Order: sequence, then C-alpha cells, then structure tokens
Amino acid sequence: TANMAGGSGDFLQNVFRIASKSTGRDRLCRTVQYASKMVSWAADQKGLSTEFIEKIIQLERHISTARKLFRMGKSLEMIQAAKRALRIPDGFLKIVVPLAKIGSSLYLFCDHLIWLAKMRLWARDEQYWSRQAFRFWLFSLIMALMRDAYDLVLVYRVESQRLKTNSKTLASSSSSAPTVPSTLSSILYNHKALILDVTKNSADIFIPLDRLGLVSLPSGVVGLMGTMSSLIGLYTDWNEQAKLKYS
Repeated sequence: TANMAGGSGDFLQNVFRIASKSTGRDRLCRTVQYASKMVSWAADQKGLSTEFIEKIIQLERHISTARKLFRMGKSLEMIQAAKRALRIPDGFLKIVVPLAKIGSSLYLFCDHLIWLAKMRLWARDEQYWSRQAFRFWLFSLIMALMRDAYDLVLVYRVESQRLKTNSKTLASSSSSAPTVPSTLSSILYNHKALILDVTKNSADIFIPLDRLGLVSLPSGVVGLMGTMSSLIGLYTDWNEQAKLKYS
C-alpha cells in the first residue's frame, strides 16, 4: 500500500510538473492537435458525418491558434538556448546545436507574426509567413538530425569497442569483431535518449516537408507523425533521463 501511495504521489507530481511548464502544456495541446488531424482524416476515410469531421477540424484549428499565443516570446528563449549551446565543448555540436536553436527561434518568430495576422493586428500575407516558418523549422530539424547522426556514429564506435573488449574477456581465444546487429542492439538498450530523439525528429521532419510541397502525404500520416513526436516529447518531459543532452 505504501508503494502504491508513493507511486501515485510520484505520478501526480510529474503531472503537476509538466502542466506547470509552458513547454509541457504546449506539448499536451500539440498531441491533441495532431491527434485531431489524424482522427478527422480517418473519419473522412470511413465516411462518417460531415458535421463530426468539421467539429474535429475546428478543434485542430483552434488548438493551433491557441498554441501560437502560448508560444509568444518563446523565440527569445531559443536565442538564449543558442547562446548557451556555444559553450558545448565538442566542436561539431557547437555548430549544429546553436544552428538548430536559431532555426527554431526564427520559426517561432514567424509563428508570432502569423498569430498577429490571424488576429488582424498585423496586415501581412499570412501564407507567406507560414511558408517561411516551415522553412526555418525544416532547417532546424535538419540540424537536429545531423547532430543525431553524429552522436549515433560516436556511440556506435563506443559500443562496438565495448562489445569487442567484453568478447575478448569472455573468450580470450576469440578476437572476432562484434556484429552490426549486436552493436545496434546495444545502442538501443544503452542509449534510449538518443534513439527517442532520432525518432522524434524523424517523425517531425515530414510535417514541414509536406507543408512545403516537397513530399505529398495524407493528412492522417502527418497527424500520426505529429502525434508520435508529441508523445515522445511528453515522455522526455516526464522522464528527464530520457531527454538527450543539449536537445
């Protein structure tokens, strides 16, 4: 009973911690937004009532607009994060991580302008700034995936060497190199934060690619990708050990 009470307390503490942060609230809304896109597409495929589909679409649009308001000023936070990332000791990460943060900052700045245009507080071409926003988001994700690829190469070398050392210790007569599947399995087990970051960024990148017309995807697939990346983001907020350093 004591363990159950302790578990319940930890659960509620994590819920309050996530809900108290703007990032956590935004990710919760983002999950609902992209899940709504996925549901509206599935409902249309199943031939459900137009009224129901329109309600889901309106929910998605309202949440999208609300998120733009919630993120007001977030572009400045990203600039600060980029400045902090310049202190990263690794030379390659010192380039790509700040560039990813700058891309996110410019994406969010365009997002601020889009909200002002939606509220008719700023008379500008909303579609133009929307495309600019997606271009900056795509750039940010490319930088993030470059960082992920770099980290994967590093951990592959580390895990391969570790497995090779272990195999020599267990069987000194054999010095065969570890197989690729065994090394990849070791990475999956020992570097979950990196695997989650790769999955999240890989899912996210399809959204700006679709919106910019570089690929053509059903809205349901876009919704699935967005929901997946949002849930991973929530999980890394929930379990901070699952969050990749500098991400």
